Amino acid sequence: MGLLKEIQKGIRLFNHLLPYAAGDFVLCKVFQRDPRNRHERPVVLSMRIEAIIFIFQAMRQKPSSKTRSNLTKRNEFSRYYWKLFEYNKREPYEFCEDQREKITQAFNEIHSRLVKSLKVAGYHGPQRRFPTFASKLLHCSFPKAFPIRDTQSLNRMSSVAKRNGFCLSRNYLDHEYAGVVDFYLILGKKLERSYGSRVKEQLVEYDYSSQPVPESLKVRNTWLRAIDKWLWLKGQR
Repeated sequence: MGLLKEIQKGIRLFNHLLPYAAGDFVLCKVFQRDPRNRHERPVVLSMRIEAIIFIFQAMRQKPSSKTRSNLTKRNEFSRYYWKLFEYNKREPYEFCEDQREKITQAFNEIHSRLVKSLKVAGYHGPQRRFPTFASKLLHCSFPKAFPIRDTQSLNRMSSVAKRNGFCLSRNYLDHEYAGVVDFYLILGKKLERSYGSRVKEQLVEYDYSSQPVPESLKVRNTWLRAIDKWLWLKGQR
């Protein structure tokens, strides 16, 4: 089976698991709602955090409701999160080679500030899932720019990289978000060489058309999310 067919099969299988299709729809609706002013920011951020934790399952050991509420107030994490939207208005985030450093830096900053702010808010649990949470929050906020870094997806990234000679070590993928960014950049180039310049658009259309739900409930994801569905599902096995 060719790589494109393998990816499409994974996307189709993911989409036919209705709880995941429903989750995609709910996440889309939550993140469509931007704050109209600064006073709405805490409420909007709270909705987004709850959606990422409970629908996108970004943390197995969840911070208490009080800690999660504190995370939405004025702290290093929330201030930087909303700064990213201001940066995006001036120069939109886009997943490409030219923005590799910018994307990686934004992830590292939001992750670092998340750790500090949760500690101040009273959370002293495990931090292993924090990178997953940060990447999922950034992806849903800026879906055209930030790929998802999930433990199960990393399993598949490692095997795909090894099979295709991507020169990305498992250690690099596991410990550096830059490794995930590099994986998607290399994979995107490989797909374009093999299947043409429109292959990413084709993946977006395939993901949309293979969602077995009414048109009004379908979600038009980016190619980054379409690839993530394949990686995550395969990484489970």
